[in-house]
Amino acid sequence: MRKKWGINLLLGAGFIGVLVLLLFLWLSFYTRHGVQVEVPNIKGMTLEKAVAALEERDLRFEVSDTIYEERLKPDAVAEQNPAAGSGVKPGRIIYLKVNASGKPMVNMPNLVDKSFTLSKALLKNYGLELGEVTYKYNEYSHNLVIQQFYQGDSIQANRRIERGSVIDLWVTTNKKQYAPDSLLLDTAINPILPDL
Repeated sequence: MRKKWGINLLLGAGFIGVLVLLLFLWLSFYTRHGVQVEVPNIKGMTLEKAVAALEERDLRFEVSDTIYEERLKPDAVAEQNPAAGSGVKPGRIIYLKVNASGKPMVNMPNLVDKSFTLSKALLKNYGLELGEVTYKYNEYSHNLVIQQFYQGDSIQANRRIERGSVIDLWVTTNKKQYAPDSLLLDTAINPILPDL
């Protein structure tokens, strides 16, 4: 009886050992242990070409974000993760950031009745550029934006415009010498102007 019990124990242990070995072999095959693919450099490629390059290497992709970079073509890959040259398993997802097809739009902030200093900060925060500054004399007000312009026309707050657009301002000054009909704010040309 003891002999039978010992044989059964050995047979059970052998069976478990074979199962463990088969499990390791299956896991190695399933996870493609030791098999690696080099991630291609797809930065700057159009999304269509990038997808073809990834599929050629048995890699998948997912667009994780859309950004805007003026130097890149629309729908071009701006960033990739993992980076080019990384060794990954076949079937791995490569996360892409793609350049937007056009400039992002922003709402025009309301700068009227705000200080010139605050208006410059708001323009920067909204991704807009300060253009020509025209000073208008007002003996009771100084450094106050009284009008905002886009492409030569008055622009209302909350109008949608492209990020990077140039905004011209009319600003009050109580100093007559700083209020000719039109004055381009340029401290290199006009070093006597205070930084308002």
